[in-house]
Amino acid sequence: MYDYFQGQVVAKTPTLVVVEVAGVGYRAEVSLRTSERLPSVGSPTRMWAYVKMHEDKPRLFGFVDEDERDLFLALQTVAGIGPSHGLALLSGYEPNEIWERIRDQDAKGLARTKGIGPKIAQRACIELKDKALRHIAAAAAPDRPLANSVDDATSALLVLGYTEAQARKATDKAAGSLPADAPLEDLVREALQNT
Repeated sequence: MYDYFQGQVVAKTPTLVVVEVAGVGYRAEVSLRTSERLPSVGSPTRMWAYVKMHEDKPRLFGFVDEDERDLFLALQTVAGIGPSHGLALLSGYEPNEIWERIRDQDAKGLARTKGIGPKIAQRACIELKDKALRHIAAAAAPDRPLANSVDDATSALLVLGYTEAQARKATDKAAGSLPADAPLEDLVREALQNT
């Protein structure tokens, strides 16, 4: 799994970017937001990445920042929202706007995006509301390391085979019993004891 790649922009359109890294050109599908924020052709850049296998072929997606990639990945967990829908949403709104619409259960606002019907928008609002609340709370308190670590601890439990609900319940309980400056490792350890 790629985390990011860094190199020189060699081609750019509103939906595709090619970045040359050590003589290899990486062609990434991007949102309009990412395309607009990347530097011009010939300039160095760093892009956050996600690779998805599609019909035995990899599709590379590039993002101008981690916030955009994190939201894209969250959207992929909603049935009916594929990569193209995720990029469409990110092309129409800033990530924080999408999180706020989900928090406020504004399915109509999300459904204005091409390919996102009312049912899918409603499903996204319901399924991602807790993540939206956590994201907005963490953004409002960036100086609280524990608040920023809860999602990382949840991800660690998901890798270990826990369901989203089990992982979230365990990490929320662990976060309530630890000091705000507790390291991520302590949070994961405490969460494992709560499952």
